[in-house]
Amino acid sequence: MADLKKPIVTEIVPAETFYPAEGYHQDFYKKDAAHYEGYRKHSGRDQFIDSHWKG
Repeated sequence: MADLKKPIVTEIVPAETFYPAEGYHQDFYKKDAAHYEGYRKHSGRDQFIDSHWKG
């Protein structure tokens, strides 16, 4: 990203214990497509991506 004026500094730390989510949390976008579509539309994510990642 050539537009950045400062270096990106992200601390890399060892992974800790990971607990997978229960089955009913998996594939939410498929299981409840209408709810996910509303979330996605109103989250502003797509607009943010479009405005910051040109190309």
